[in-house]
Amino acid sequence: MTSRTVVHPALSSDDTPAAVLKRTRQYRGGIVVLTGIQGIGKTTWCLQFMDALRRANVVACSADTFESSLPLSFVDKLLVALGHREAEPLSDPVIAARQLLSALASRPKNISCIVVDNAQWIDERSAKALRFVLQRLADDRITVVLAGVSGPGTAAIDRMVADDLSWGFIKRVNMEPLSPEQVQDYVARVWDRTMSARTAERLRWSTGGTPLLINAAMEHAAGPEYSAQDPWPDALPYIAPGNNPFAAMLDALELGPVRSVVEFVCVSRDPIEQERLQRIGFALNEPTDVAAALASGLVRGTRVGQTVQLRPFHDLLAVGVRDNLKSHRLSSIHRAIAGELDDPRLALQHRLLVQEPGTVALYTDVTSGVDHALADGQPELALQYLRSAMDRFHGSRRDDCIIEACVVASVHHRIAEVMDLLPQVQSMRPGVVRDFALLQLLQMRPDLDRVGQFAEELIAKELNHPDEALLRAHISLAIVVSRMVSEDKSSTAVAVAQAHRYLEQLSQSKGAVHDPRLRHLPSGTDLGLQFDGFNLIGASGTQDPNLISKAFASLSARIADANDSPALADALTCRAGFLSVTGGIEQATVDLERAMEVSASTGAGLAIGHTRVVLAYCYFLLGRVQEMLTVVRTAQLLSLDVSDVSSRPLVFAMSAVLEAVQGRSESYEAALRRAEEVRISEYDTFGVELSGLAKLERARSLAEWQQQLDASEAITLATPSTRSYRIDALAGLGRAEEADRLLQACKDMNGRGWWPVYGSLDWLEGRVSEAYGLSSRAAKFYRLAAKEPRFPLSQGIAHLDLGRLLISMGNTKAGAAALRGAVRIFLALGAAPYLSRAMKLLDGVSDRPGNPYLQAFESLTGREREIAFYAERGMTNKQIAAQLFVSPATVNFHIRNVLAKLDLRSRRELGQLFSAGLEGSTPSQARTPLRHPLTEP
Repeated sequence: MTSRTVVHPALSSDDTPAAVLKRTRQYRGGIVVLTGIQGIGKTTWCLQFMDALRRANVVACSADTFESSLPLSFVDKLLVALGHREAEPLSDPVIAARQLLSALASRPKNISCIVVDNAQWIDERSAKALRFVLQRLADDRITVVLAGVSGPGTAAIDRMVADDLSWGFIKRVNMEPLSPEQVQDYVARVWDRTMSARTAERLRWSTGGTPLLINAAMEHAAGPEYSAQDPWPDALPYIAPGNNPFAAMLDALELGPVRSVVEFVCVSRDPIEQERLQRIGFALNEPTDVAAALASGLVRGTRVGQTVQLRPFHDLLAVGVRDNLKSHRLSSIHRAIAGELDDPRLALQHRLLVQEPGTVALYTDVTSGVDHALADGQPELALQYLRSAMDRFHGSRRDDCIIEACVVASVHHRIAEVMDLLPQVQSMRPGVVRDFALLQLLQMRPDLDRVGQFAEELIAKELNHPDEALLRAHISLAIVVSRMVSEDKSSTAVAVAQAHRYLEQLSQSKGAVHDPRLRHLPSGTDLGLQFDGFNLIGASGTQDPNLISKAFASLSARIADANDSPALADALTCRAGFLSVTGGIEQATVDLERAMEVSASTGAGLAIGHTRVVLAYCYFLLGRVQEMLTVVRTAQLLSLDVSDVSSRPLVFAMSAVLEAVQGRSESYEAALRRAEEVRISEYDTFGVELSGLAKLERARSLAEWQQQLDASEAITLATPSTRSYRIDALAGLGRAEEADRLLQACKDMNGRGWWPVYGSLDWLEGRVSEAYGLSSRAAKFYRLAAKEPRFPLSQGIAHLDLGRLLISMGNTKAGAAALRGAVRIFLALGAAPYLSRAMKLLDGVSDRPGNPYLQAFESLTGREREIAFYAERGMTNKQIAAQLFVSPATVNFHIRNVLAKLDLRSRRELGQLFSAGLEGSTPSQARTPLRHPLTEP
């Protein structure tokens, strides 16, 4: 895609070009007022609007800053665009307006749309002439689009479009900057690039969320120096000062009280009280004029209690000011701000930005600040302190800051944030703590065998360090992880046994940590949880029942005695991962939901990426698709922010499974593609090949038996349960004997390698029987399968096959009843391809035409379905926002879109939609809401 084809992500469904065009056609014309800051995408919106008009006769014209002082210059330009040239210069607005009307009337084809871009530069007389014209075009079936920059652009347009105009439809669209989440979405769609949430936040901050500057940054990132795909966040550049549209605004201000206020507010970063700002000016011996700064529009004030908090009018203004200030001036402002702040944490941030050599006292304050930040659950602030300190200190002090940053990032699973420090750690003099920090960084690299080898070399050395037992215990963790992903699964147990010996030595030492750089490392109890969790995963790969049983019992005992911690979340995830591939889906879900709760209260564990993936997989099987969508969406947004790098491809592969079930072809292909883009290792860290599962599910949903068979061949041996798909495909192709032989093998393996997670044995018996031509026998088994509610998608497919078969046997009434059962399940799952198949069969035996409510439901985006589901259950916007980690305003934005697409008047009608869709009534006629059948008893 290109930015020309991608609709601005921050627009509501009512404000998209297509939606606005539809409304103008309903009113047979209208005025569209489009405003937003520079670079927000107004011109793109206008182009998309014109593209949607297709062959209609459109006249487009853009005002020009160089002609804004010339009277009637824009009218003259518009006349030229209409093919009309004046011999004499224009001087009177009324005469100019009449000539415009004449030019419009004399065109050989009727003008259906006039698009005016950069309206802020329309000269005053032209604005008067255009107002005269607009008053007389109200009934001429014409649409006029006026686009301008917020502020001056709005004022210029307001002079033309007053309240007394008699147009039936006047639409105002204000384009807002993109949020970090919307930046991720925009970059994925326009640039086909996966971006971490942290990078999106930084890009949003440096570009102000404007598509123009985002495109500039991404274009620069496409250069050779940024071409490599790193396993850590994208190294995207900040916007250069020359490309910042707000950077020059400060230059227009002379040195004095107003400029000082603007500089103080921009350097502060956080909102600053008016009284405090005045004290900063006093400390610098500079007068301040807050009232004049507010009047300039460069500073905005918000009253909070008895004071006014000041901030720059736009983030990019603050960026531009900080980029352009001389270093000594910037340092003096930071020093003054630090001296006036009551919060020691904020004060320390500003002290560290003063560009002068650090002192012993400052280093002590940094150490204390890091400890307080971690105690408050703010590892990102701790890393910010350490990074700033790196610029203030030199030699061994600077090296200590770098090593401590690596340790903090490793402990709090944010190692991706410090990968840029790898060259500096490598350049340090070798030593046990330096080597340990290097090991933490190397674990983000794709060559995990080499990482394991480095860890084993390190642990074999004479460490000669007072914290030797602590270091050996943590180094052994890296060895366990490397063994776990090796081909020799039995070696994991050996590595865990060695790790427990080091834990025993650590427990016997009972001493405090001597090296302050290592003071953040977790306890031996937490390490024991992680060791036993990884041991179970390794044991499961050996297929040795005794080894697996011992590992499972040992881990379960530790979990039962453990307090909440990130390590407990990891242990629960490991146990759930094992349960999820051995048929214990419900217990796995319980473990994973608890792991998510523990992570939310104590901090994310090492395996948080896998936690989300496996939970989404369990939700998929249990039919809890809306919750699956929430988890997958969160996992996608944070996939490049976790140290759990092996989970990254799994996140997008799991998304592909969801997209396959819900029938979104483009999103399905994009998810599979991104799964490969972010893969840094070929190791299987889950046990279910999710990319293959996505391909199987897509083929099955479309009844493409040969494609389903082809996809099954690649993964059947690795994942025995997926043989259900192969049996189904063989039966669909009429290869009954092959399907029968494979079914007998699955019966022999039932509970010992094969589980009915993708289709029950009864359903498979029905498929094979139908392939043999034994219709009555097949119907019997389909009926049995349709009564098995454990896995709703499988149950819905059984209903679908039963209905299809009964209709073919001439039992239309019973077949239609079975199909209605399938429709109810597929509606709840959002399984559009299956739903379409069931509705097509129903339409074939019913006098009722295709249902518009089902079609409308299919038009909802994944996020819209998700929010509609929670709203239907009676949750408030605030509750939904907390559930989805978004703002209440974002929830309200999506709710409006849902109601518009489903043609509903209020959210109360959402609970009636499914009943209305099935019974053919309107939502207001359906009295009893259809509760979600998969999440309620």
